[in-house]
Amino acid sequence: MWQGYGYILAVYGLAMCTEWVERGYKDNLRDVFASLLDSTPEWGIPPWLGNEAFHESHQKVLMVKNPEHYGRFGWPYWGVAHYLWPTWNGTEWVMVPGKTIYDKTLP
Repeated sequence: MWQGYGYILAVYGLAMCTEWVERGYKDNLRDVFASLLDSTPEWGIPPWLGNEAFHESHQKVLMVKNPEHYGRFGWPYWGVAHYLWPTWNGTEWVMVPGKTIYDKTLP
């Protein structure tokens, strides 16, 4: 899903490292992501980034995994969710359902 978009993935990785350090943790990946910026061509942002269905599916999974924490963002809780993954079908990017996640506390 990130093939051809290594530069923007490195930018994302650096942002995650910054957040990680700001939360008080030790970082050991910043140099790896920084080196990718120098060695990877920039092709722009993947066309699936910003896809509402993609992001919503991942929000739903986070809610199922930890509703107490992620509930503060006001996302709906369904008790079950599945990932959607962007997949290149040879012509265009399509969203393909992935693993379904269930709330293990529900009967």
